[in-house]
Amino acid sequence: MGAAERGADRAGGGHVVLRAGGHWLAVPAAAVRQVVTLGAVARAPRSPAWLVGLTVIEGRPLPVVSAQRLLGEEEAATPGAMLPRLVVVGGAEGEVALVADEAVGVVEVEAVAAAAAGDRGPDWTRGEVSWRGRAARVVDPEALAQAVLRAVAAGP
Repeated sequence: MGAAERGADRAGGGHVVLRAGGHWLAVPAAAVRQVVTLGAVARAPRSPAWLVGLTVIEGRPLPVVSAQRLLGEEEAATPGAMLPRLVVVGGAEGEVALVADEAVGVVEVEAVAAAAAGDRGPDWTRGEVSWRGRAARVVDPEALAQAVLRAVAAGP
């Protein structure tokens, strides 16, 4: 059994479900520090497209990441019923703020089989879960924080 399959096996339970563009993600509730309305973000020069910029939340500087762009989807300027949210995800490496078009809250999800080896998804996801008939990729908070903070520290 591969790491993605083991992640999917453990994925059931309380998760914060969010939508980033056309993608649904499930973040283990224990790793979500807070959800806030998207505020001021300072763009970092020559940064990757997925790094929206930096923001300060409760005195902490945090990188703001577009999960949509990380997943390879271009962002479309579509008016939404709600303001975008920042889902602050924490791991041992630090915290990262994911931009979400919609954040559902803590819900119970059902683990499903991991994707085929050729369609594993990004290294910062671990399998999929099912919620209201939708498939959502499970975010590995440690892997996400590590990848983002390492890229930010490396600079352009």
